[in-house]
Amino acid sequence: MMLSVAIVAVFAFQAFSVKAGTKYSDIYVADVLSGDTIRVDLGGEIKTVKVIGLDAPDRVTAKKAGQCFNAQAYKQAKKLLLGKKVTLEEDVTQGDINKNDELLRHVYLTGGISFAKLMIRDGYGFALNPKKPYFNQKVLLKAEKEAIAAKKGLWAVNTCNGKTKK
Repeated sequence: MMLSVAIVAVFAFQAFSVKAGTKYSDIYVADVLSGDTIRVDLGGEIKTVKVIGLDAPDRVTAKKAGQCFNAQAYKQAKKLLLGKKVTLEEDVTQGDINKNDELLRHVYLTGGISFAKLMIRDGYGFALNPKKPYFNQKVLLKAEKEAIAAKKGLWAVNTCNGKTKK
């Protein structure tokens, strides 16, 4: 009994000792808060994760109105992620957490498919272009150019035409 408790304690510690560039597989998505923010179960502890490189339209809150195409981005994120297992990957260029105390991670679906790239490519969000480049930034910026050219999602003239502010 004592050995199994020790093994569980070591596993729990490893799950939360974060090392740069580390990937964590088979992480359960417990909730989708918006098109770019999820809640995951890390060994029994629920943590909020902001997807690196993806800026989806903001949802309606008590403090602000929602942005154009927010409902569609939220619905698509739920369809792709809710109740599923994903892989989270750290990015040494972005730090571990943001100012909102959210983990900053790349999120991959089964087969290593980038969630951010899918959302951006299909017009459910923008590729972030911060001062500090991140891993796969060029891939996401290219996906955004493709969505703009194809007028997909929030880039369509009959939706937001690329403008999400209301």
